[in-house]
Amino acid sequence: MAKFIPSQNEGEQNYSKENHAINFLALGVGLVAVIACAFFALNIFVGAAVKFIPEGKEYKIFKASESERVIEPKHERLVRQIRTLTSRLNSCAKVKNEYFIVINESEIPNASAALNGALTVNTGLFSHIKSENGLAFVLAHELAHFKHRDHIKGLGNGAVMAILFGFSDERLSQILGGAIAGKYSRSQEAAADNEALRILNCAYGHIGGADEFFASAKKLGDSDTFINLFESHPLLQKRIDAIKSSNFGMQNTIKLEENLSEVVKFKR
Repeated sequence: MAKFIPSQNEGEQNYSKENHAINFLALGVGLVAVIACAFFALNIFVGAAVKFIPEGKEYKIFKASESERVIEPKHERLVRQIRTLTSRLNSCAKVKNEYFIVINESEIPNASAALNGALTVNTGLFSHIKSENGLAFVLAHELAHFKHRDHIKGLGNGAVMAILFGFSDERLSQILGGAIAGKYSRSQEAAADNEALRILNCAYGHIGGADEFFASAKKLGDSDTFINLFESHPLLQKRIDAIKSSNFGMQNTIKLEENLSEVVKFKR
């Protein structure tokens, strides 16, 4: 009997020439693109829907309790001085909802506006500002968040995030959601900066001192590029450049302690 000898296949072998890694990458990029488009489309809808809600209505719903509005005796004079300044700014900002001043003795240089109407000023902020104008810009920025109704938009944004990422892996949701929402929030911050410049120019006739806080904070160092992708605020240098390139003029500023003498007690 003749011995069987298997023949060798010639030509192309029976395997796929497709690069599965590239296909997987393309699928991932496509998925992110679809989610991002859906996110921004839904947020455009949220922004349009907000216009049908009477201005200030959301702050009445989430109105702070009396206990939240209590002012510590040692903060009373400082609150009065900052309230006087914000009232001057609001004559230009035209914020309709009720807000109140809160002093937070924290070394973190920051100020924030909350849905319950609280405009919180950290005492650590005073060490990074040289003039009344510099503080006025920071306060005007927070008033701009009230005016632009960023808080109720944020609630809508949270609902959109829950819809888009509620079904996926928790870690993946945090990464994708953080990157996309961060970009959306940065646009709000940039808009608040622009409005703050307008308010400052309206109140003082110029925008001198607007970059004081950013210039001081920049000395502490910006986050690296990758981390900044997930942060809610634009890079400090970009904010400084936007101020310097604005059409508003720069003039001499008023010393911080001239009309805000209580600030000295809380400088660190």
